Amino acid sequence: MVEGVRVVGESKEDDKQDNPERCEVCQLTTAKRQISRRPNARKFGRSGSVHFDLIQIDPGYNGHRWITHFYIDGIRLHVAFTHERKNGCQDAVKEFVAYARNQWNFPIKAFRYDNERSAGRTVEDYMAEEGFVVEHSVVGTPEQNSFAERSGGVIITVSRSLIIDSGLPKTLWPEAIQAAVWILNRSPTKMPDGKWIIPYQEALTLASNTPLTPINLANIRIYGCRAYVRKQGIPKADKMQTRAEIGYLVGYKASNIWKIWFPQRAIVQEVRDVTFDENRLFNPEDIAVEQIRNTTEMTDWLAEDSGSETEENPSNQKSQIRRESQGEPLNQSKSAQQSKGKNQQLLSPSLTPTRMFRNEQDPTDQLQDELMAAIPPRAPRDIDGDVDERNIITGSRVRKPKEFSFYTDNSYEDGTLSAFATGLNEARSHTKAHKDELPPAPENWREMMKHPYREGFLEASALELKTLQRKETYQVIQRPNDKSIQILPLRWVFTYKFDSDGFLVKLKARICVRGDLQKITAEEKYSATLAARTARAVLALVAAFDLDTYQFDAVNAFLNSILDEEVITEFPEGYRQPGQCWRLRKALYGLRKSPRLWQREATKILTKLGFQVVQEDLCLFVSDGIIIFFYVDDIIIVNHPSQAEQARELRQQLAHEWELRDIGESAWFLGIRITRDRDRKALWLCQDSYISSMASRYHLTHLRQTATPLPNTLFQEFNGKATPGQIHEFQQKVGSALYVTTITRPDVAKHIAVLAQFLRNPGPEHLDAINRVIAYLYHTRSYAITYRPRQSDEIEAVSFFTDASFADNPDRKSSEGYICMIFGGPVEWRAGKQRTVTTSTTEAELLAISEGAKTIQMWKRLFTAIRFDPEHPLSIKCDNQQTVGLLTKEQPQLRTKLRHVDIHHHWLRQEVQAENITVQWTETNEMIADGLTKLLPRQKHADFVRQLGMEDIENLLD
Repeated sequence: MVEGVRVVGESKEDDKQDNPERCEVCQLTTAKRQISRRPNARKFGRSGSVHFDLIQIDPGYNGHRWITHFYIDGIRLHVAFTHERKNGCQDAVKEFVAYARNQWNFPIKAFRYDNERSAGRTVEDYMAEEGFVVEHSVVGTPEQNSFAERSGGVIITVSRSLIIDSGLPKTLWPEAIQAAVWILNRSPTKMPDGKWIIPYQEALTLASNTPLTPINLANIRIYGCRAYVRKQGIPKADKMQTRAEIGYLVGYKASNIWKIWFPQRAIVQEVRDVTFDENRLFNPEDIAVEQIRNTTEMTDWLAEDSGSETEENPSNQKSQIRRESQGEPLNQSKSAQQSKGKNQQLLSPSLTPTRMFRNEQDPTDQLQDELMAAIPPRAPRDIDGDVDERNIITGSRVRKPKEFSFYTDNSYEDGTLSAFATGLNEARSHTKAHKDELPPAPENWREMMKHPYREGFLEASALELKTLQRKETYQVIQRPNDKSIQILPLRWVFTYKFDSDGFLVKLKARICVRGDLQKITAEEKYSATLAARTARAVLALVAAFDLDTYQFDAVNAFLNSILDEEVITEFPEGYRQPGQCWRLRKALYGLRKSPRLWQREATKILTKLGFQVVQEDLCLFVSDGIIIFFYVDDIIIVNHPSQAEQARELRQQLAHEWELRDIGESAWFLGIRITRDRDRKALWLCQDSYISSMASRYHLTHLRQTATPLPNTLFQEFNGKATPGQIHEFQQKVGSALYVTTITRPDVAKHIAVLAQFLRNPGPEHLDAINRVIAYLYHTRSYAITYRPRQSDEIEAVSFFTDASFADNPDRKSSEGYICMIFGGPVEWRAGKQRTVTTSTTEAELLAISEGAKTIQMWKRLFTAIRFDPEHPLSIKCDNQQTVGLLTKEQPQLRTKLRHVDIHHHWLRQEVQAENITVQWTETNEMIADGLTKLLPRQKHADFVRQLGMEDIENLLD
């Protein structure tokens, strides 16, 4: 039998039918990737074929920037080399071949790599001389070099974990790479045939042709732990000298030889005589203390060595000492030094770098200032021949040499110095700080005045005050003498603003009223905010009907509202005037009534423009097919493409009423990333940015990925007593994860509902569980809710599912869940515990259906208001046939002594008979709400995610 060959007959007509002519336009516009799923045949034996690849990385402590790694897939063996230059891979190939032949007797016959041009003709000629078969992958197709690509990713992941867990500087990555390879080669791995092997053990067996022998792992210690290394060469007479030097474990060499990093000397050495303290990991503060001690000793030595020169030339001594003390600790990475430099740049809202503390300048700043000072001024001067006696200095005068005299003594031309200094400033002005490099934003005015970015925040504060003046927000009055009049304090709120990649865009300052100190009155202060379910539903319609969206935000939205009561406040800190205060005219941020007043203002303007408010959500408005909804100051207009002109006029009318900032097509809303493909009529909602920030804030990015958020086991109450710190930490983490589950991640809703039961007294088991949930969210942060049109008329546009798990809680209350799906994606869901105890599964299912039926009534009214017709009756899906029969059959058989259950039963029957809702039975394996009532095992959880219509959009993210 021959595969992959087509026998062509003599008939040309038949040949044309079998192989029709291709449309050139179609082929040029729809070229697809053709990936083979067939496994590679191992035609050169277990150790005869080698895959290798290059990886580029930031410079390490030893100047290395490249990794060349080799992978023998037959035994899963890794080998890695690090080198400074890219063409160092040529020596790495030769060294690997020599080692594999001499130490392991591997019969290497073939190399496979991705046509890496840096290997050059030298490696190609070498391989040809040695008789190796060279297999190149096609350019731009890394899938054909999958073994090398994947193995390289594994090495990087393990080494990154070692660095993060140990706290060692990132510049030690060359040692972490070697340690990762050492660990991987000694870790069990499963082969395709189901057999477990240890790569290093397998290599030894193939090399010696002997049965498997155990490998020695007695030298393993916690990576990065403290090491006390015996000193060598201590003079015999020096009896008081310390006998050990402190270092840190960064690698394994042999059974009794380790690689130790000595921060003070910035070197890595192989040692034998060492004692480990695995309870202490690397701490940069310990090194900083030692560095200060060394610097102090150096300063004392300089002072003693200066002698008489100190009196004659004190400025030179000062310069020497300062330059010594400004040296960076040896263990500090290059990125840390750059971060320090960035923190000394004081950014204004327009990102103009400003330096503040001259006694904290880095060497670049100092050099730049000295160079600029050395440049003589070129501007013309007015010369006055009259002598002003006030400019004459009487008495003796001693002129001290300048600190930058070294540079002025050199015969550089002014133009060269100017260009150099300008280049330094230009390079720094384009530097953007990342949020991971920034210090925390100041909490108050006092902290701001000591903050590294003080100048930028001061400019932002002045801009905020100018905006309040322009909008006539307040009136300056004399402080009232009546003690019964409450004068509320103001506070400054300082924040950073970042772009989508986390780089600093501007600094922001806002004045807020301490509304929490305001006297409580009976006046209503409730303000409606947009429900997330409403936003999801509208966006589902956007995807299904290919609607246009346009987003903008109202600048200082609350300041558009006139205050309807007298509020007296202090002056903001930093601008206070004695005997005076503010009388507010506009609704300033922080007042209890401000949100309600802004909602009233927005409703008044939109109503005036002909819009009608939807009673099911007071932040949703409709008019002639155009939908507009807002959350505080974020506003989105939705319209059909045929109504583009009406939407443009609406934007102009709103801009006449309020100051607006145009954003364009919706991409971010409520912290949700909105990704859209209009050609495929698909729209995705994802919270990858928020999840990444959450995991980073709790330092959980290094935890390994799990297949499910939690194991499907029953969590028990903690018998001990949690500390206040543990309670606060647990509540914070649960609250942070809860926000994600209520916005875009229904697949984790049940898991957070389970953990939320232990908020008052969490135990170690619960703390580990919430960490696992956040780690799961982090590793699946690119999962997104997906909306797209129906593929056929048989698929319902809107569907509801309800489910219950009978008496599954320790207090014997049942868990229930319901979910509403619109155009393939969830828009509303709930996972919780029923308020009352039921006596049967049927009763529990009835209560769950009752909650779903109430939700249907709300959605029906909302659909009517926005003029959306699902074109089918709204129905509830239930997987309990007896419960469905109680509601649909003419003679119900439910007999219960629980009055509330009986009431729900009769109300549901009334709605079903009136055809307001329908209840349908569905199979359990098609019940989407099942994952909202119980913790599912791995396979069922994967099915649950698929049923929710969630997709991994990592390839679509920026």
